[in-house]
Amino acid sequence: MAAWKEVVEWILSVRAHYGFSSLTVILAVNYFDRFIASRSFQRGKQWMSQLAAITCILLAAKVEETHVPLLLDLQVEETKYVFGMELLVLSILRWRMNPVTPN
Repeated sequence: MAAWKEVVEWILSVRAHYGFSSLTVILAVNYFDRFIASRSFQRGKQWMSQLAAITCILLAAKVEETHVPLLLDLQVEETKYVFGMELLVLSILRWRMNPVTPN
C-alpha cells in the first residue's frame, strides 16, 4: 500500500508540473491499478513500479492531453530507471484505454 501511495503522489506531482487534467490522473491511476493486478507485474521490484507509473502517466497523457511531454521529460523527480515499457502495459491492458464506468 505504501508503494501504491508513493506512485499516486508521483503521478500527482507530474500533473502539477505539466498542468495535466484530473482525468489524466484518474486514467493513469486506473492503468496502474490494472497493470499491477496482472500476473506480469513482479511485486517487490521497485524498478517495475516506477516504470509502470511513468508508462501509465504517459499513456494517460496521450489519451487525454493535447501536448504530451517526452518520456524522459516525465521524470520530474528522482526516477532511477529509464527504458520504455509502453507495449508491455498496453498488452496487459489489452489496449483498453477507456475504462468502463456505470452511467
